[in-house]
Amino acid sequence: MLRHINSLETFKVRHTMRKQIKARLRAARRAENERELAFVTPPTRERAGFLCRG
Repeated sequence: MLRHINSLETFKVRHTMRKQIKARLRAARRAENERELAFVTPPTRERAGFLCRG
């Protein structure tokens, strides 16, 4: 059943949906960053020496 939604209700619904989408995107990015950081290892002496000789 369709019902008429006035413009204020439409605004509220869209606003809430956008907030939820943005919050979920932030959470997904945080999880992705945490997963990437878990694989980052500090440089070993050999690699650091190799990089410094340049």
